[in-house]
Amino acid sequence: MPKRKRLNIVRVQSNNQTEAGLPSSPSINNEVQPSQQPAPSGNNVGELNHQHAVLEETNSRAPSLPPRKPRGPTLMSHIWELDKGAKVNVIFDANCHPIGKEGCTLTRFIGTVARKSDVAPINYKEWRDMPQIYKDDMWKIIESKFLIEESRKEQIKSWIMTDVNEKWKSYKNELKIAGFDLLLTVDEMYEKINDPRVDKEQFEVLVEYWRSEKGEKISKQNKENRLKLEEPHCLGTKTFARFVNEKESSAEGRKLSRAELYIQSRTKKGGGPVSEKASQVMEQLKNYMSESTTSANALEESTSWQDDVFSKVKGSDKKGRVRCLGKVPTSKKSVPSTSANGNVEERLKEMENMAERLNEMENVVSRLMQVVKARFPDENITDILQAANQVGAANRLDREVNFFCSTITT
Repeated sequence: MPKRKRLNIVRVQSNNQTEAGLPSSPSINNEVQPSQQPAPSGNNVGELNHQHAVLEETNSRAPSLPPRKPRGPTLMSHIWELDKGAKVNVIFDANCHPIGKEGCTLTRFIGTVARKSDVAPINYKEWRDMPQIYKDDMWKIIESKFLIEESRKEQIKSWIMTDVNEKWKSYKNELKIAGFDLLLTVDEMYEKINDPRVDKEQFEVLVEYWRSEKGEKISKQNKENRLKLEEPHCLGTKTFARFVNEKESSAEGRKLSRAELYIQSRTKKGGGPVSEKASQVMEQLKNYMSESTTSANALEESTSWQDDVFSKVKGSDKKGRVRCLGKVPTSKKSVPSTSANGNVEERLKEMENMAERLNEMENVVSRLMQVVKARFPDENITDILQAANQVGAANRLDREVNFFCSTITT
């Protein structure tokens, strides 16, 4: 079993101060020490060959070993069993994404929270159907194990709960792949899964939904959408935020553009692209990148995703997610990501406020129209509005005349 990495653990005091604590595991030296035995001399070569031959013959006659037991589920027991007041100190990037080995620990722990039947029950069809009390309990559990910075807590919470949602849905999909079969009974499916984390009563409700007409329709649509994914990345379970942090650290702090991140994340270990579609996109990105040779363009590419090379090739991003950067947290407060995007976010916020005011005005006008129709049921609304405009214009003219007369008399 591999040894755990040292984590940055802090102990939270009652006065909201923190002090550095001991690492969660002792220092480990994983370096393999070279053998201290001297090299065999020429006189011993024949004897060694004879020993190897005897060993191979013995192994060939030995009974075959049973197949290796597969790896069990991730439990993160060392985090669940943290002492009271001890928390893992996680670093978050500018977009409120967890990074570093502590960030990896956080995302894995979130997966265990989403798979606990008493915390995140699976008998609800969608995340929005789950009662808020469960979601509040999930956040309390996560917050009790990890140190979240106060200045960005709302944005970080938004990212974390979105990640819980995705892992909860992914877990239900794993259960369906592992045990769902229309030819089996619910009990047989439950025995086939053989997972003590699954509550049987919740599983029965979930199976009933999978067998329903709506469940089958959504499953079919999801499979069709999955087949349309032509440019998958090669990161596995690693988030883009951690991938970006590792690449920029190895590049001595130089910010990488989304075009560079796309190329690196779609290149397999052997050096080839993941698909033909990805290869075509890479070629277009490289052509655009070769045209942007000035340092000013390179700086702009690294600090903003607005009108960068990637957006020129792949188009604009959808709300809530920036490709090659991950999920963008949302909350009632604005989220400053980078200095280059500050003005854009301020404008978007102003537009949202204007839209809200316009919606309020439309509601007021609608209520006024209802009152007018009730008071004058036989009148034409258009004629009433024209008469109101004429009255308004006449009133403005009267005010101007009165103002002019007052200035003459004084």
